[in-house]
Amino acid sequence: MPTLAIVIPFYGRYELTRRVFRHYQALSRQCPGIRIQLLAMGSEGEASRNLAGSEAVDYFETANEPLDAKFESGIQLTRRFQPDAVTLVGSDDMISAEYFNRAMRLIVSGEADVTGLLDCFLVDLPTGETFYWPGYAHDSVGHYRDGPRSREGESLGAGRMASRSILERIHWSPYRAWERVPGGPFNDNETFLDNLRECGARIVDWRMADAGCRYWNVKTEDNFNPVQNFRASCPNQLTEAPAEGREFQSHWAGLAVCEFRQREALLPMTFDDWRDAYDSMTYEEHSRYFDAIYEQFPQQSHCTRHEAHAFFQEQPNGCRVLELGGWDGSMARILLDEFPGIVHWTNVEICRAACIAGGMEAPRYSAHTPDGWLWEQDRLPHADVLFASHSFEHLRAEQIDRLLARLLGIRAAYIEAPLAESADNFDWTGDLSTHLLEIGWRQLEERFLQHGYHVTHRAQNVRWFSR
Repeated sequence: MPTLAIVIPFYGRYELTRRVFRHYQALSRQCPGIRIQLLAMGSEGEASRNLAGSEAVDYFETANEPLDAKFESGIQLTRRFQPDAVTLVGSDDMISAEYFNRAMRLIVSGEADVTGLLDCFLVDLPTGETFYWPGYAHDSVGHYRDGPRSREGESLGAGRMASRSILERIHWSPYRAWERVPGGPFNDNETFLDNLRECGARIVDWRMADAGCRYWNVKTEDNFNPVQNFRASCPNQLTEAPAEGREFQSHWAGLAVCEFRQREALLPMTFDDWRDAYDSMTYEEHSRYFDAIYEQFPQQSHCTRHEAHAFFQEQPNGCRVLELGGWDGSMARILLDEFPGIVHWTNVEICRAACIAGGMEAPRYSAHTPDGWLWEQDRLPHADVLFASHSFEHLRAEQIDRLLARLLGIRAAYIEAPLAESADNFDWTGDLSTHLLEIGWRQLEERFLQHGYHVTHRAQNVRWFSR
């Protein structure tokens, strides 16, 4: 009987991860001709080890960063199972058995070295909605060793299956974790595919309909790339999922909306009530509200890391960074490690609890919650680079105007936010977040232009500015 090893890296989101473990354990019954071996890759010590153990899943502990090293460690460890094929899925990816049955038949017969899927359903847990996403379009850009190029027609990373023979040909190192591709802090799907193409791998990809399978990518509020990013960057690509995609909703609706609404109910007010009261609240009241949010939603890390990495590659040594809304400083620590030329990084964060949890002081780093809005302070931190990843959407447009008027020493800015391309009165009602900004990217760019900046780079949910 051929053996398929499934690597599942995870971090946090334990209830979702538990259900993903159980989904893939069930494949042993749904794929009777395949021996399934799961390997969980965790990074949180006893907590993540206990989760895997409670579900009888083999476990290995490794650092969560960089991600390519975590992924590659898992793939290399599967050699203990003597697999005929190996695949990697995230702790938010659920692919039905039909795909694995079809893919293994091709790999075992020698008709393919690698298989993958081109499209998926996006399950938005906060709202309970399910969308169909057709996959990478022409304007989806990846970072390859020979430079950026379109990802159109590229398979999705989750579920991409590689044969043992092709993995041996590339020394079980599909991500080449020991090297770095220009433009990215870690090597991801692009590197994987480049390595396979270079060694002449026969690649067979399907759409779900052609493979007769279903692939659900489950998006939580603290997901690396939540559904709201897709809504803002490619609204014309997202469509309501057909019936076979929505069947997942009944399975998850209880966990989805219920879990998030339960956590929201523990806050001093709902997100919509907060939006309604925003203009009448004091800064201190906002700060206390975000402290309460930290208690219920402590994981907040949405930065597109290869974009941030590429931005700082363009900055000269000796720069000083002012970060607006850096939460617990997790992204600051990553970038400070990667760019020793950054002299100092100041994180100005409204949530005191997040600042304290991440540490207020470290070499070349400091974090603090001021006693009022940043633009109202007598003196601003000395900096020449502004870094604002997923913070502008939590402000009013008028507040951004006041901020830009005070940032006289800032020569370059990195802004990331899940905004519409153009909007004058965007309505966030019903969104399980503290998103507030009423304008879109076009209107935001106009505001930067008024303060002497010009756009130097545009990508999904990202803009770089310089003056």
